[in-house]
Amino acid sequence: VSAAAAGRATAAPGAPGPSTSAVGAAATAFTTVVPSAWTVRPFGLEEVTLGPGVFADKRRLMLDHARGYDVHRLLQVFRANAGLSTGGAVAPGGWEGLDGEANGNLRGHYTGHFLTMLAQAYRSTGERVFADRIGTVVGALA
Repeated sequence: VSAAAAGRATAAPGAPGPSTSAVGAAATAFTTVVPSAWTVRPFGLEEVTLGPGVFADKRRLMLDHARGYDVHRLLQVFRANAGLSTGGAVAPGGWEGLDGEANGNLRGHYTGHFLTMLAQAYRSTGERVFADRIGTVVGALA
């Protein structure tokens, strides 16, 4: 998340955020030290390709979800808890709602999973939309 989270924060109009080049700088800051005895080596998500099939189809659905889901819905409970305007956003419901199925005990939980999905999507595709969405969420939380 850190590499993509270094994208421009958009919590408030005109608020300063990290520069666009910060994304690339943060990505290179995290290197993996691999013992020379290892026969298996780590690889980046951008090095993975899927052929036609169910996995490629499901990946496409998840990337579309990551591109299109209104992240302000995820931020709604955080903003409500802080006494800030929710901008009319509606919480996702279930455990994420203010009066969720778990009595609100897991609010914000899905937001963490969503941020992971955005970070993995950004790393695997390089699409700026994912870094921008991470910047929006992280900036709003900050």
